[in-house]
Order: sequence, then structure tokens, then C-alpha cells
Amino acid sequence: MLRLVPKILISMAVVSCVGCLGGGPSRIKPPKLDPDYSADRAMEIYDTNKDGLIAGDELDGCPAFKRTMEEVPGSGGKTRGDLDTNKDGAISRDEIADRIRFFVKSNLGVMKGLGCMFVYKGRGLAGTKVTFEPEPFMADYIEAATGVTDANGAVTLNRQANPLGGVTVGFYKIRLSKPSSSGKETLPAKLNTETTIGQEIVTGSMDLAYGLRYDLK
Repeated sequence: MLRLVPKILISMAVVSCVGCLGGGPSRIKPPKLDPDYSADRAMEIYDTNKDGLIAGDELDGCPAFKRTMEEVPGSGGKTRGDLDTNKDGAISRDEIADRIRFFVKSNLGVMKGLGCMFVYKGRGLAGTKVTFEPEPFMADYIEAATGVTDANGAVTLNRQANPLGGVTVGFYKIRLSKPSSSGKETLPAKLNTETTIGQEIVTGSMDLAYGLRYDLK
């Protein structure tokens, strides 16, 4: 079950311009997304029965899509995201394309200071590498973001090998890794190689408004 983390644990800023007064890096440009290509690619990957919808067990292949459809606890029925616009419990090609068009129209660069908390079996998951890996249909346009959790399971994410840091808008799989001293992975595949955790990153979502907390079993 996934629950929200108090706002105090998250400090998020949407960055479209850095160093505009000189002496710093230039404008952080939004990713050059192609909504139609990405939507077509997503359907190729996840619509396994080719009925024109991603639904039921097919949503397990894209946990970021699935999470957008979950109800936010205590919200009176509001969902975590706005992907399933007709609320039929399925995702269509046009819904994906329209959502990515929203990303483009928002003209965002990156989100700075994006933090999460991971709790595993009731305890903060400390010393764990967290990777936000772009879903394959967006991988040509956005970068992965990573971080290592502190003693409480909290982490701030930043794009890999990018001095400007932050996290780009998009759909991500989340992979967690906590090797033993011998190098053997200690976390189950459902949190790593066969992850069931995903996230949409976009300004204005219910998740980002209240912060991100993942209670894992």
C-alpha cells in the first residue's frame, strides 16, 4: 500500500531558468517530447491483447500508469494523476498522447529538490539506492534520476551525471537496490529487476502536492 508523506519532507521547485542573471548555468530547457510517437510506443509495449486499451493485468507492466489511477487516501475519491481522463479504468493511446502534450505545454525544465520516502515492512529503508528509470516509451527524451536513502528512508533525487540535478517530467519505473557486503541483492525482485513501483512526475499532481511516500511489503 502506498501512502502520502507529510509536506515537510518534500521541498520541490519547478525550474525553467537557472542563472538568468549571469554567473550560472543557462536556461534548463524542457525535454523535446514527441507525444504521438511516445503514445504509439507505449501501446506497442503494454497493450498486449491489442484491444486499444491498457487495462487490468496490462497495467502491471507500467506501474507509473497504474499509480495515477489509485485513489488518494482521505481525498474524497481524487486520484493520484489525471491520465485516465474518462475514468473507465483503462488507458487509451489518446489519453497518453494528451498527457504528454500537457508535459510539453507546461514548458517545464526540471523539478529540483524532489524527495521521496521508502518504508519497507514498517521501517524506513536506509542506505538504499533509488533509481527513477524512464519508461521505455520516454527513454529517448528524459534521463534517469537517482539517490541514496538516509537512515529514515528519505531521499532527494537528481538526474544522473547532470550537474544541474533535478528530475524531468515524465513516467518512471522505480528500482531499489541494497546489496549486502558480498554484493548480493537483499531486496526482492518486485522492488528491483521486476519492480511493481512507478511514478508520474508532473507539476500539479496530487502526489507531488503532498509528497511521496511508498509503504512496501
